[in-house]
Amino acid sequence: MSAVSLWVNRPAGTRAAGWLRTVDHKEIGVLYIGMGIAFFALGGIEALLLRAQLATPQEHLLDPETYDQIFTVHGVTMILLAVVPLIVGFANYLVPLMIGAADVAYPRLNALSFWLSLLGGIVLYFSFVAGGAPDAGWFSYTPLAERPFAPGAGVDYYILGLAVNGAGTIIGAINLTVTILLMRAPGLAISRLPLSPSCSTKSRPFTRRNCIAIQKRLSIYGNVASAILSSLRNSASAMLPVAICAVI
Repeated sequence: MSAVSLWVNRPAGTRAAGWLRTVDHKEIGVLYIGMGIAFFALGGIEALLLRAQLATPQEHLLDPETYDQIFTVHGVTMILLAVVPLIVGFANYLVPLMIGAADVAYPRLNALSFWLSLLGGIVLYFSFVAGGAPDAGWFSYTPLAERPFAPGAGVDYYILGLAVNGAGTIIGAINLTVTILLMRAPGLAISRLPLSPSCSTKSRPFTRRNCIAIQKRLSIYGNVASAILSSLRNSASAMLPVAICAVI
């Protein structure tokens, strides 16, 4: 049984180009994490500007229009361009290793999902140099997002950027779902999916056989947890009529 490598080794002269055209789930996971860290840094700088503006009364570091733009982009950045890519990055790297799959179900689609996510973030930030960023709040609720209150192109870039970014996120989610459902190691049932990539250690390389053996040893904890949950559910069902009578 061959072990699954935890990294991709390439000749030194092809590493840069390899990152741009990679379809390996581990490298795409690292790209996602790098994207999340980069946008987290941008969002942190925006947060510092907002706090500096609010630090003292009558501060004029940012004018009201710029403050609204940075406030809006900061919220979008922290959630959709930092936290989500970090989570997806770890999922891309770890999930195939945890379930005994050589890669995700659709490697090229996985690469597309990353580049779409990154492109969406770039489109959003491009609005700063294209006439003004969105300034309607990061939820972009109406009527603040309508033309009378947002006459510039900022909301348009907001819609386009989030549509592209969201398409990448949805593609990635579908890819991971199909991978988990259809590409698990033989004998690795849904009820035995690991909560951590404990099947791979320095002393024992990852193999499907090792993963199955570990999950069999851990299955007793899953059975105990299922019994506890079942007992709690039955107790709640028994107490529900009593609670209703007490309320009435």
